[in-house]
Amino acid sequence: MLARLAGACAAALLMLVVLLAAAGAAVAEILFAPVTLVGQALDAHVDPKQLDAAQFCVLGKITPGKATGYGTYTREQLANATTIYQVSVTLGLPRYAAQIAIATAIQESSLYNLSYGDRDSLGLFQQRPSQGWGTPAQIMDPVYSSTKFYKALIKVPNWQTIPLWQAAQAVQRSAFPYAYAQHSYAAGYLVATVSGALAGCPSR
Repeated sequence: MLARLAGACAAALLMLVVLLAAAGAAVAEILFAPVTLVGQALDAHVDPKQLDAAQFCVLGKITPGKATGYGTYTREQLANATTIYQVSVTLGLPRYAAQIAIATAIQESSLYNLSYGDRDSLGLFQQRPSQGWGTPAQIMDPVYSSTKFYKALIKVPNWQTIPLWQAAQAVQRSAFPYAYAQHSYAAGYLVATVSGALAGCPSR
């Protein structure tokens, strides 16, 4: 009798564990699927417009001063991100180039056009006049500095297929090469916003 009861209890416990696991997986899928989808798309360098609009719109377009889950951005930061993106369009580059550039600028200057930095580093990308990036006045021009970044980027072998941090590091030669990777999703999200891919989506 006790053995039969113990067996029944074990079976019931096993069933409960299975049900809880299934429920947890379902909840996780609901909560995290949109973010995972976007993350996978950015990792694969997929054009945001190729994603289902309803799924991408779950994140909402970025507006100044509103928390996004990938940071809170000021008008100045969004304006600089827009400039970086627009330069990529002018040069005829794919959106992955803008994603790399914006991730780099987030790491180097938090998307602010800084008039100071380590040694003689300046601007959005903390480029150095002494390293041949241009004069201080040129580097402080976001269009010029973005153009210089892209011209260096497209010389990197396989830049369109290698991980973002590797492409950024090949241009910047930072002492912290992996730091760019942490901004990959934020940069992709900013590209989606400033490119108009989220037009019609609710604001965050």
